[in-house]
Parts: sequence; structure tokens; C-alpha cells
Amino acid sequence: MPLYSPPAAAATSFLLAHAPMADNGLIPKDVMLNNVDVALQARSATLWAAQVPEAVFLNDVLPYAICTEARENWRPFFFQKLMPVVLSCKSAEEAALKL
Repeated sequence: MPLYSPPAAAATSFLLAHAPMADNGLIPKDVMLNNVDVALQARSATLWAAQVPEAVFLNDVLPYAICTEARENWRPFFFQKLMPVVLSCKSAEEAALKL
């Protein structure tokens, strides 16, 4: 998915609008865009991931960090390691149990 697709632009706008003030300018643009791109790839990789409600995806899946977690580009590593494990799962519940 191109980095500036409409879904990527909307997701990036959401992150920027809801990021903690302390993160302002802290996250490099390339890291932010890569995070969004990989999150959207993961969402479209399986039918069950695509069925996660938009509000849940935006608030609970898309963010690059929660509270005091390190601001690192972790998502590509987890996508590469874990997507092959859950790709054949038929539901989010099955994926969670498999992990």
C-alpha cells in the first residue's frame, strides 16, 4: 500500500491529532509513515483483521506506543515474525491463542 494512500493519510492524521503533546516532533516522519503502512498491511492481510471495527483499529491497534513505551519502529519486526504464524487463522481469537 503506498504511503500516501487515502487510508494511510487518514490514519496518519488520526495519529497526529491524538498523539501525546510530549511526542510532538519526537517521532521521525519516516518512522510514523512506516508504522502506518505496516499497520494497514496487517489489517488487510486477513479477513478477521479487516473486520476489526475502525474505532478499535484507530485507538488500540494503530498507535506506535502506549503511555511510557519506547517510541521505536517495532511494527515491521513483529509483522515479519508473527504474520506467518497467524495468517491461516480464521478469527482474531484463534490468532491470539496461537500466539
